Amino acid sequence: MDTQQPMTFELSNSRESVVLITLLGCQSCEQTLKQMKMYNFNAFEFDMIVLTFLYPGVYYADDKIARHDAFLKELTVSKKYIVLEETINQLEITSFPTLMRITPDGKVIGTYLADAHQIAPHFQSSDTNIAS
Repeated sequence: MDTQQPMTFELSNSRESVVLITLLGCQSCEQTLKQMKMYNFNAFEFDMIVLTFLYPGVYYADDKIARHDAFLKELTVSKKYIVLEETINQLEITSFPTLMRITPDGKVIGTYLADAHQIAPHFQSSDTNIAS
């Protein structure tokens, strides 16, 4: 998000990845991001990635972008990306926020609703089992 340049990223080939997909301006997404700031994701046994869907109607919504960016800056997550509609369609995401659990070989093993009141169990288990 900082470079504003198109890029790709690779999932870890040795650890599970957990991907949080949010929608810019989504109140439920903002509540989830607020809840997530209590966790030190550097200490978890998975890679945490945050994807923010920037839909066409908000390209110039500077206030929403700034507010969302402020939430993200409070997280101990280094992998934060903006994605466009093509990516969301490829991932077949229809609700926000969504949490995906992905194996090191790229297999999606779970897609979950990630509302703030449901997010804690995903990160509190010592074995990082995020199944709903």
